[in-house]
Amino acid sequence: MKRMTTEEILAESFQEVAAKKAVNRITIKDIVSNCGLSPTTFYRYYRDKEDLIAWIYKRNCLAILERLKDSPRWWEEMVNEWVNHFVQNRYFLINLLTNTGGYDSFVRHMVDITDKIIENEITARSGGAAISEKDHLKLYMHTMGAVRLMCAWLLGNVSITQELVTEIITETGAPLIRALLPSMQGI
Repeated sequence: MKRMTTEEILAESFQEVAAKKAVNRITIKDIVSNCGLSPTTFYRYYRDKEDLIAWIYKRNCLAILERLKDSPRWWEEMVNEWVNHFVQNRYFLINLLTNTGGYDSFVRHMVDITDKIIENEITARSGGAAISEKDHLKLYMHTMGAVRLMCAWLLGNVSITQELVTEIITETGAPLIRALLPSMQGI
């Protein structure tokens, strides 16, 4: 049996509180009271609530990639799992998008985290070869578009099916991934 880390306990507590309360109204005291920890413990692991939110998002993205580490079709599978994750956590993510201190700032943070994770995955799969600045900017542009599309879709600003969201993100990113990893023929 795997025990939860303090970071995981705080993250789970935050998500439980966020199921009942707007994120911008959640205090550190709410988070720690919900799980029986102290504010001092919270600040030992996170600078603030936004740092915790970023940790949750990054942990979830990395968990998806870890499950796909041996898959030759990791791009398609990653996008599919990422979209599924957004759907499964729809209400939490909508709460974050609509009740944080700045929609654009939050989205930019999601883009930066996702971009870095994908770049690291490409570097690892290419045997450590660095991505050129130009290719990194292409990847960043795609990631920005994918995250913004997902957020617009979750908020109901884009009326398309989950399957079409997944297909668009997969198909628009596949040529870039193939160019960066020619050995990735299955995407």
